[in-house]
Amino acid sequence: MATATALDVTALRADFPALARTTMSGTAVIYADAPSETQVPQSVVDAMGDYLVWHNSHIQGECAATRETDDKIGATRIDAGHLVDGDPDTVAFGQDITTLNFSVWRAIGRTRCPGDHIVVTCLDHDADVSSWLILAEDQGLQVCIVKVTPACAIADLAPHGGATAVVDAVACAPHRRIDVEALDCDVLLCSPYTCLGPHLGIAWVRPTLIPSPRPDRVRPAGMEPPRHRFETGSLTHEALAGPRAAVLRLGFAHYATCDGIDRCICALANIARVPS
Repeated sequence: MATATALDVTALRADFPALARTTMSGTAVIYADAPSETQVPQSVVDAMGDYLVWHNSHIQGECAATRETDDKIGATRIDAGHLVDGDPDTVAFGQDITTLNFSVWRAIGRTRCPGDHIVVTCLDHDADVSSWLILAEDQGLQVCIVKVTPACAIADLAPHGGATAVVDAVACAPHRRIDVEALDCDVLLCSPYTCLGPHLGIAWVRPTLIPSPRPDRVRPAGMEPPRHRFETGSLTHEALAGPRAAVLRLGFAHYATCDGIDRCICALANIARVPS
């Protein structure tokens, strides 16, 4: 277990360009974003700019920039797998969490039959509700809204009814360690924009579920590797360069004796101990 080091708050603030912003009268701006959106450190800005300047390319080609792009996407996918404590090979990326929400929901929805029930909670983000309401109208499904129930309890009940358990962990990610295996969900979605990164959608899908959904695909696009089927076209590669820099910066800000994601895990574990 890493040991905590004292934070240099002045140096830490200097690493976030947005904190230097002032109003027209010269007053410092206070960021109090209700959706838990975080500002990004300079290292994230630099990583995204570096990708666009030196590595901008499509994937799976033979030139140097293409191979570098493949490597960067692969590294970010591994980081995302660590973030949710799941297999990185089943992590899919999307333009943002709402867009990815709709893509995954449509794919799962095509496996449902008229009369099937979709259960959502009263505190769900509307991307977790509207997507199902649209599908319900199109396919004759029934949508039920219930009071908030612990995610583990929902996941425990789902297999008994042949249901698929889907968790939106966007608001949870910056505060609690996520473990998709302990949660036993089928799909989990989150975004690095709550953890010092850019706007980007991340979906972990249980390997046994992947063959069932029928996602939107262009005809030349393959269905392998498994996560690729939920990625409808070229990803925003410069955005994918950001989360890796955020992981390294978040870890460095908290602990000096662990590397990368290990430092983030240590930080999250300590945040979880703070009284509400």
